[in-house]
Amino acid sequence: MSDQSRMVSTFFLADVTVAMITLVYMSSLQGQNARLMQLLFWVGYGFGLTWEVAFYLNGPLFSSKPAYRLLDDYPLPLLTLPFLHAAWDGLLLVTGRRLVQLLCPKPHFAKFNYFELAVLVLWGNLQEITVELLATSLGVWTFVPQAWNPQMFGFCGGAITLMPQLICTIAPVLFYFIALRLTVHHNRQSWHS
Repeated sequence: MSDQSRMVSTFFLADVTVAMITLVYMSSLQGQNARLMQLLFWVGYGFGLTWEVAFYLNGPLFSSKPAYRLLDDYPLPLLTLPFLHAAWDGLLLVTGRRLVQLLCPKPHFAKFNYFELAVLVLWGNLQEITVELLATSLGVWTFVPQAWNPQMFGFCGGAITLMPQLICTIAPVLFYFIALRLTVHHNRQSWHS
């Protein structure tokens, strides 16, 4: 097995393992804030599922002009890909919420705050570009430039495209407003109980 194959296998193993651990962990949370965290995770999972399924259906199995190319074999049936990656999306959005708690002054998610929103959007874009650069450089997958998904720049023989960056700009904004509403509601409920 070549070093490249080992790196791709490790990438896929980490991809699947983290997704599965995330699903089990988020489902088993307990305590006062567990319900809020679970709701926020499932909101993020639902967001992720919308674009993960869309990219899957525009992928190499269903399209003569696929949105992406897998550069190596995925170790599970491809149908699992959008569901496992949606778990990552939920985890990444909840991680963004945690970064807000670490970087922004209290109270968090109490009312609209540009700094909180900026942290989420910046995190969304940084993690997205990091994932794309890593996947492309390791030879795992690359997006195929299309009219609706133009190439921003080439990298290691692949393409880093605009649509994933736009998604990871818009999704944190939507997530922020939902997290704000759910957190305010949760805090009112906690205060009354």
